[in-house]
Amino acid sequence: MGRQKIKKITLCLLLFSLTLTLTVFLVLRYPQPVANLNNQDTAQSIPLQIDTDQIHGIPLYIDHKYIGKSPLSTKLPPGKYRITAKPAGYVGSVRYLTLKPEDPADQKIILPVDQHNYQDFLDEITRLGYQPVRVMDYYDHVPLTKKTMVLRHDVDVSAAYALKLAEMEHAKGIKSTFYFRWSTADPQVIKAIRDMGDEVGLHYETLATYALEHNLQSAQEITPSVKEQLRERLKSEIAEFKQKFGDISTVSSHGADENIRLGVSNYQAIMKGQDPSDFGVIGEAYGEVTDHFTYMSDSGGFWEPFPYPQLESDRGPFYFLIHPIHWASSFHFIHPVHVSSSFNKNLPLPR
Repeated sequence: MGRQKIKKITLCLLLFSLTLTLTVFLVLRYPQPVANLNNQDTAQSIPLQIDTDQIHGIPLYIDHKYIGKSPLSTKLPPGKYRITAKPAGYVGSVRYLTLKPEDPADQKIILPVDQHNYQDFLDEITRLGYQPVRVMDYYDHVPLTKKTMVLRHDVDVSAAYALKLAEMEHAKGIKSTFYFRWSTADPQVIKAIRDMGDEVGLHYETLATYALEHNLQSAQEITPSVKEQLRERLKSEIAEFKQKFGDISTVSSHGADENIRLGVSNYQAIMKGQDPSDFGVIGEAYGEVTDHFTYMSDSGGFWEPFPYPQLESDRGPFYFLIHPIHWASSFHFIHPVHVSSSFNKNLPLPR
């Protein structure tokens, strides 16, 4: 084969590779809307308009499938749907919609848009006069008013982000609770957060770990004997966490994929109905504590429910669960922090 022909073939392969790479990038960066979620436009399909409040051009999803940006029109057969709006880098909002054949021909849904960074959120709750407390403060019988707000953080992914949230809260005189998984429990970060007056606890995933080790396939396999094993495991975990990081007052159940698959939370399998003192703590972050509050969560990166109208309406006391990882946009203007080299599971801070 001649040298010129080899060069032409090489050039063609290079161009093909570049084209393929660019195509993949564009597909991932700019997802195409799903034209019809059910691949059919039935006679019963109901026209639906979806929009976002105040700000347009927000990515929209129906049952986790991207359908385009607001505002848009589509048609859906009767059924139940989860509709979400997710601004890039911010916490999204969720609406649940049930369409029935007898519904009017045109339906419209408007989703709120949250473009607060974490500093904005803190400014808002301060402006409205809310008084954040730690989970341990509830168990220590702090007086509850409509302006009381339990402020809790589950550190699922990044200890560095947790430290940034703690620093922002500390600057406003706010104390809260941070629960660390074993995979995010960085000694330097935990010490720094403790030194600011915040509560630190274990975000335990004992059932999820056991399920992986023993290949549990259903909730029926979580027998009373297994539950007893799990309780003894958690007692040992709490004792070890205290030995490594200092005393703790409360713990919090982590929701892992294994818990979702089994339909059983770590709390339900282990601590529900148990005396926390048997585990060496005064309480759990779930269970009866949440019964006394209006509960708000950004789990999965979406507010459920959308909090700001309720904050304005004095529907407290409130219990806020906020995951640092969902507020990444808040850290673009902050210098990166040092996290000890022994802890290698943090996400890098945005640059």
